[in-house]
Amino acid sequence: MLVFVLDSKNIAAAKQTERSLQSVIPDCSCVLIEFDYAIQMNRILAEYDEPFFATLFAGEQLVPGFENQLEHWISCMSDRDAGIAIIDDAPPRGPLFWLTKAVKSGMSPLFRTSELLPFERYVLLDKQYELEGMWEFQLRKSNKWLPRPKSNERWRKLESEENFILPILQTKHCEEPPAILPLITVVICTFNNADYLLWAVRTVCKQTYRAWEIMIVDDGSTDGTHEKWLAGPFASHPRIRFTRNETNNGKAFCLNQALLAANGQWLLELDSDDWLDPTCLQTLANQSDLSPDAGMIYADHMNWQERRDKSLVLNAPQYDQGQMTVEKLLRDALPLAPRMYSMKALSALGGWSVADPFQGRLYEDFQMLARIMLCLPVSYIPKVLYHRRIRSSSITHRYPESYKTWTRWMLDFIRSELGR
Repeated sequence: MLVFVLDSKNIAAAKQTERSLQSVIPDCSCVLIEFDYAIQMNRILAEYDEPFFATLFAGEQLVPGFENQLEHWISCMSDRDAGIAIIDDAPPRGPLFWLTKAVKSGMSPLFRTSELLPFERYVLLDKQYELEGMWEFQLRKSNKWLPRPKSNERWRKLESEENFILPILQTKHCEEPPAILPLITVVICTFNNADYLLWAVRTVCKQTYRAWEIMIVDDGSTDGTHEKWLAGPFASHPRIRFTRNETNNGKAFCLNQALLAANGQWLLELDSDDWLDPTCLQTLANQSDLSPDAGMIYADHMNWQERRDKSLVLNAPQYDQGQMTVEKLLRDALPLAPRMYSMKALSALGGWSVADPFQGRLYEDFQMLARIMLCLPVSYIPKVLYHRRIRSSSITHRYPESYKTWTRWMLDFIRSELGR
């Protein structure tokens, strides 16, 4: 039987697991995988034709007697069983034993790679959640399987991470066409973010609220964004429209494109490297019923620091933003996310201006926020509904000195608008 040993960067832990496997299941074929779990498993499984395989994490151990338990469990499997998961108090890990044909079925055959799941430690759980409903999993207890030691890396805040990520994975995808016109148009403007876009879209498709559409504006990307989109799982989704600009025109230009074509009553901005909590749209929609005259509704967000290997670490949340003012917004340059604008308000203001010193390529979010705050009420929800990926390569990080120049222009622009 084929056995994958994941997270094998710790060589000592991986070898310990491998030795325990060979002592208990001597005829198994063991593959150690350090990173890119899904890519490497998928490559091997594509040619694999045995009925079963197993997945362990480095540091887990099997002890004598496990082979008898496994043989008994296999004999009890029904035609609907996709595998066997161990019930334990350890952090969630996903099934240990898999039916190969089940893993090759489903909406996304085999395991999802980082473009659709940027958290490798959940790759097994993600597949389990996808298959549940079509297949079943045996849940077993075993004293012949020993979990790996708990991580002592408290800085990773793994328990908090699970509280944010697992609900996304557990929520079922929305695949059907909308029954009614969308209330919310989610606009994703993207430029050279091919590795991130699909995860952002996936979290919209995982929303508990259904009256939405997505408009994606690819602003002249040169990294294969369009090709990756066409090859991905959402290219034919009935609720998603993809527009591609031949040249790069800037964020404000793209938002104005979306504004002209959107069907929703509200427009929600989602950066292509960020993602939504599964209750985001439902919470915002509920608030729109309570605040029908608001020009904009916003809430709190969580920050995730992207490391050099593109892994994500939970950072400080943006809690208790409270009622924002124009002065505070421009002084502190605090990003508000999520931010959902009234389409009527956007149209009345003529959309996003591209007359600033950077032609709408920088700080377009502060521009619209300030303009709306000056003329309409805004509504704030004290709840984390959005997740921001903090990257050292982002435009805001690369050009901090430009903010003073832009602020001077913005103050003049506001005065001219108010003087009309």
